[in-house]
Amino acid sequence: YLTDATWAENTVTWATRPARLGGAIVDVGAMSTLGWYEFDVTSAISGDGTYSFDLASTSSDAMKFSSREVAAQAPQLVVTP
Repeated sequence: YLTDATWAENTVTWATRPARLGGAIVDVGAMSTLGWYEFDVTSAISGDGTYSFDLASTSSDAMKFSSREVAAQAPQLVVTP
């Protein structure tokens, strides 16, 4: 989901997380454990600027997304022209 990008990493909490701006951009379907997944968000990019995304699961069981603090599993941003 695309979200409002006017938040600060050092102050955002679950209660103050940015609101979603529309529906899901991409759905990768069922995810297995311990895997890398690619999310093509090209359709949400309209030009130069700052973009913010919400990765969310619709599953009723557990799904864990790592942050940059987990160096071995930190997310990566790959930009291709």
